[in-house]
Amino acid sequence: MDIAALQLKLRDSFRLEAADLLAELDSSMLELESRPQDAALLNRVFRAIHTIKGSGATAGFKEMAAFAHHVEELFDEARMERLTITPVMIDLTLQAKDLLGQLLETDQPATLAPVCHEVVEALARFLPKTTQTAACSQAGDDVAGPQRHHVFFKPHAQVFFSGTDPVSLVDELRALGEATVTARTEGIPPLASLNPKHCYLAWDVALVSVHPVAKIKEVFLFVEDESEIRIEREFEAPATEDADNGPLASFLNIAAQSLQAVEGFLARLRGATEPDAVCCRNYLRILKTFQAAANQQGQPESAALLGEDILLLEVAVSSKVRISDQIHEDLAAGHRKLEALIQSLRRDSRLGAGPPPAAPAIPAAIVADAAVPTSAAPPKEAPRARATIRVDQEKLDRLMRSAGELLVARNAFPLLAKRLTVEHGLSGVGKEVKDAGDHISHIAEDLQAAVLSIRMTPIRTVFQRFPRMVRDICRVQAKEAELLLEGEDTELDKTVVEQIADPLVHLVRNAVDHGIESPEARTRAGKPRSGKVTLKAYNKATNVIIEIHDDGGGMDPARLRRKAVEKGLITPEAAAAMDDRVALELIFLPGLTTAEKLTDISGRGVGMDVVRSNIRQLHGTTTLESQLGRGSKITITLPASLMVSKGVLVQANGEDYVFPIESVVQTVRLPRDRIHRHERTDFATLRNEVFPVLRLADHFSSQPRTGEIVWAEEVPLAIVETNRGNIGVAVDSFLGQVEVIVKPMGRDFESITAFQGATILGDGRIALVINPAGLV
Repeated sequence: MDIAALQLKLRDSFRLEAADLLAELDSSMLELESRPQDAALLNRVFRAIHTIKGSGATAGFKEMAAFAHHVEELFDEARMERLTITPVMIDLTLQAKDLLGQLLETDQPATLAPVCHEVVEALARFLPKTTQTAACSQAGDDVAGPQRHHVFFKPHAQVFFSGTDPVSLVDELRALGEATVTARTEGIPPLASLNPKHCYLAWDVALVSVHPVAKIKEVFLFVEDESEIRIEREFEAPATEDADNGPLASFLNIAAQSLQAVEGFLARLRGATEPDAVCCRNYLRILKTFQAAANQQGQPESAALLGEDILLLEVAVSSKVRISDQIHEDLAAGHRKLEALIQSLRRDSRLGAGPPPAAPAIPAAIVADAAVPTSAAPPKEAPRARATIRVDQEKLDRLMRSAGELLVARNAFPLLAKRLTVEHGLSGVGKEVKDAGDHISHIAEDLQAAVLSIRMTPIRTVFQRFPRMVRDICRVQAKEAELLLEGEDTELDKTVVEQIADPLVHLVRNAVDHGIESPEARTRAGKPRSGKVTLKAYNKATNVIIEIHDDGGGMDPARLRRKAVEKGLITPEAAAAMDDRVALELIFLPGLTTAEKLTDISGRGVGMDVVRSNIRQLHGTTTLESQLGRGSKITITLPASLMVSKGVLVQANGEDYVFPIESVVQTVRLPRDRIHRHERTDFATLRNEVFPVLRLADHFSSQPRTGEIVWAEEVPLAIVETNRGNIGVAVDSFLGQVEVIVKPMGRDFESITAFQGATILGDGRIALVINPAGLV
């Protein structure tokens, strides 16, 4: 994979991460509005913005990172208790959050520069006009001006698994002042034991900065719990080294580490059959660093010896040839001469011949590259880290479809076993086929359950967008409303979650816009000034129920009937015959609205009909309850997954149909004398319950029924739950329980509400899947 592809992959990965962070930022800001002094909330907001800034810069979103930096400054000051968050700041930050989302998606960030600049200037007006010296003073420093700090940073070995690049943290320290960075390499194991996914380096940083210690600690905000970090303030100037030993000590330190690295490069190049360009270039950089130190510290003899090796390597790198045995021997000889010279200098110095200091002045990555394999220590198994991966949804969809097809295909085994036994008299073979089918069935069910659990996602991802929307509507309309969220951890198939988002937007928006009254109207009605909208999700059998309830003015059935007649949607006679429950359903007619005036939010009669249509496409149902003056409740019933479902297979008039198993209360064979006719409708009684009965063959017949039904002695009856209560559906026979993949029937059949879709049975037959709500 080339660099461009890697960068593109990194950007896509960051977009997914940033979307989650922006959603968290949105909800945190709304909480912060009511609790502006909450330190935990301030830290949560700061961390989200800080992560967007740091990860965005790494992924190449430079404009986004730069903009996030200005937002971060505001909350940094709030965390330091130098300012208090106000509603105006919340508004600006929410506007900034929206801009961050746009910068995340646009390919032309320059087009957003003017509005970003306006937000930055507005935020800057709230920042305290403190000087850097004052900042030091507030942090507890008793000496004004730049201060010297010693920072030791040793990240956790598995730091890369958290998506953190420790080198970027060291670079952040550089941005705080003048920094001298020294890599600590003693933790690097032999190559045979080295895990390329682990970090073995540590860093010593001598930092001269006007920033307080708290600002330095912020650099390590996300790694402090799992890293070794020491920040020490140097209150006194370091002792002056001896004039002779100071430069010599520095040079010998560099020399010792350089020679150790060179040994690794020589071993790596020995016997190499291919040119190792990376190794040669890093070897060359080590030698040049070594030579520069020799010249700077007055060691001309060492610099001259290094010059010979540098010349040899430059020729090898420029010509891209393999290091020959002769070149290798010449490099090794130069190394031995340098080593002897350094040992001589060490003996002559007052440093003695002890082990060299552990702080090299050479790039850490090059030192790590110089490590060579040894057979002394066996490789150690690194502790396994808990990791997650992001998978393209299309891949999961394909896997789920395959698992579903396998479940459906296994339905053919019982049929094959029956044919072998009955038609061919091969009962033994039939039993073997049945047993094999049972085994495959168990495997298929386990596979389906595993894939389905992967696809399930909490509905929280949808619910999180609504507090901000309710807040904005209330501010525009001068209303007061509180949104209560319940059951955010309820899980749905990812496809269902994504498709239910738009219908819920319409419903929550209408609850605030149409349902909740103005504070004055609520006060006159004896209600609290602030209304409540409750968005609730919970599981019921194999379905997920979502309720949207408001304590507003409710719906007036008489007004709905009058509006429907005025719009020409129903006749006056039909309106007069409607009871209140049916009249409430008029709100779902296209073009019907009860709003007195058009607004940017609603009032055009577009929305509720689309809501019901979209929910039907998800094989769901919608019911509405409302009491004038007390509020309304809309209940949505959805299947947890659209991919595979269980059903009861029935036959009527020679055709196969499937009832979703979650809608079937029970199946019975009802005696004929339990069915009675009243006012052109058949009713059945069962266990003191009375419910209407329809015959499926007549319901879908192209010929209208004439006269009364002549029932058989025993009637196979499926008691089916609908949004209007239970009904009995008479069929010719029950064929058993099946696993089905429901396929949509296409746009030409959207108006037929009695069917959810179609499915292919194990023997290749096609069956229609019933939508119980559409039977009413």
